Amino acid sequence: MRANAIRFLEEDVGQLWPRAVRKNGRFRWELLADPSEAESPPPRRAGRTRFDSQFWTANLNPSDRYVLSLPGSIRYRVSPMDMDFDNLTVAGDWTATGLDSGCIESAVMSGLLAAHALSGRPTLEEIVGYDHP
Repeated sequence: MRANAIRFLEEDVGQLWPRAVRKNGRFRWELLADPSEAESPPPRRAGRTRFDSQFWTANLNPSDRYVLSLPGSIRYRVSPMDMDFDNLTVAGDWTATGLDSGCIESAVMSGLLAAHALSGRPTLEEIVGYDHP
């Protein structure tokens, strides 16, 4: 998994995020956060070694690969209606929609709420199942 992720950053990420690569096509490793840089003096990781400061894991178990709705966890879901950033919102079955479970219906509702947050359409009354402020 580690080797595949590094290969993706070095060979393919520029297709998705052109500014993540230099003009020569090489990935800009300094874009990866390195918590050790908060130390004084900070250790300097360069190139591929910066990947070691990232959290990464191979999700092998079915429960690792899907959204869970554990007791008390709903308060941590982000709402598609949250507009802390101009013209930016989130969508997915992991968001706060009122139907807070991992399912296609929640994903669709999230997409509709995100569209409403950005454009005002559809109206909240038109979103079937949406019943909270």
